[in-house]
Amino acid sequence: MIEKIIKEFAERFTPGDKLVYVGDTDGKFAHFNEVGLRDLDVTIPVINWMRIPKSLL
Repeated sequence: MIEKIIKEFAERFTPGDKLVYVGDTDGKFAHFNEVGLRDLDVTIPVINWMRIPKSLL
């Protein structure tokens, strides 16, 4: 469903653009275009979620 929403939104409102990142609560990196983000000089830190106390999440 997320893919369909994004595809329809992108075609309508951002034609010709390139999707570089989509995250959600289940799959932190539902779509992750590392090269596209790097080209924009964007880095996403890798977080070890197992080390963060549940009270902070």
